[in-house]
Amino acid sequence: MKYFFRSLFLLIIIVFFGCKNDNDKLRIGIIRNSLDHLPLEFAFEIEALDKENYQIKRFSTSKSITNALKKRNIDVGIMPFVDYCVTYPENDSKIISFLQREGFGIISTKKVDSFSEIEVKTMSVHKALQTKIYAKLLLSEFDKKTELKEFSSLNKLIEDLENKKIETAFLKTPEIFKIKGDFTNYFPLKSLFSYYPVSDIVATNLALKSKLTEIKLFINGLKNSCKTLNENPKVAYEVVYEFYQLPISLSRNTLHHTKYRMGLQSQDQQFEDKIIDILKQDGNISTDINLKYRYFEIE
Repeated sequence: MKYFFRSLFLLIIIVFFGCKNDNDKLRIGIIRNSLDHLPLEFAFEIEALDKENYQIKRFSTSKSITNALKKRNIDVGIMPFVDYCVTYPENDSKIISFLQREGFGIISTKKVDSFSEIEVKTMSVHKALQTKIYAKLLLSEFDKKTELKEFSSLNKLIEDLENKKIETAFLKTPEIFKIKGDFTNYFPLKSLFSYYPVSDIVATNLALKSKLTEIKLFINGLKNSCKTLNENPKVAYEVVYEFYQLPISLSRNTLHHTKYRMGLQSQDQQFEDKIIDILKQDGNISTDINLKYRYFEIE
């Protein structure tokens, strides 16, 4: 009996101290069915990160991630940069790395060799804020007087493209490759901005103080995941098929124009400065908001 109680006591200690409490885990917020966080899913798959050390919380919108950051219900979030700006400084967090790169493009019925040759009065775009802002950046860089025609329904926009009612549209890459018909004139935005950032990894200021070691391990694991994805595209296609149920052909086309690379490169910070300028011009964020100190370098 004495041996039994001693063994039971040891078992309780092992369970109590050996299992990581949910509060001790790094809590990660991601958007459901988004390619933004593909390297995270893949990191767990190849064991670059130990899933037991993380609590994954899935949200339907970036706004939900922002609320979770504000309430400190998560430590880290993966979200589009545009949405980060719109909710800053409300979200009380810093950008610790870029993640998803590229992922937008122009599709046109015009028979031209480059986007600079396209002369149209209007370019169709889905009303989603992120898509509109990147489209406006494109037009401003080419100094085009083209107006954006907003569609509240993405399905309607795609339907009009397929029926040749629209000449030119600016869309996310996965949406472009779902369009039926022969659209050979596709101009990716990367031809103008190589590796431009779309979605970033952000961490609360509290987590950067109390869980910095865990965040460093998280970042290193994602770097290994991104490296493996970039060096093994065939594996990446299969991963997208497994996690997002995208057909292999669609996965291949999408990932060919969607990249993942970590870091806080200065040229990409300058790219995001341009996004901020457009957001301010359009009144999406106040001109008084200073986003100069939005980055935190993980050493």
